[in-house]
Amino acid sequence: MTDPLVPIIPANSRELARVNLEAVREALGRFVEAGRQAHNLLSQSAGVAASGALELHEIVVRQAGEHLQLSLELAQRLAEANGLEDALEAQRQFAQLSVAIYARQIEELSRFAAQYAPKTRPEIDPDLV
Repeated sequence: MTDPLVPIIPANSRELARVNLEAVREALGRFVEAGRQAHNLLSQSAGVAASGALELHEIVVRQAGEHLQLSLELAQRLAEANGLEDALEAQRQFAQLSVAIYARQIEELSRFAAQYAPKTRPEIDPDLV
């Protein structure tokens, strides 16, 4: 028997959430494909690849995709939740994974910045200092 203080999410509400989530996934898939096409155009632009901007763009797009995927997984788990306890557990795991992903991504962007910073820093005339 269920605890009367813990609301149970009706099956028809969970099904509606699953249907809506699938529509969101489809729309996001089209959006991501448009982004890939834009990326391909950017990569063909003169001088972009040499400046490191293309590599940075690839990193940022991949990282955004990771966050999007994690958010969709949370939405899926929330749609399948039978009650508050399931929803809170999904949120807890989402928060833990988000922190770990952010930490890894910050390290990656820091390595990228360290790699390109010396190349882009202007030379300072020692006589002016």
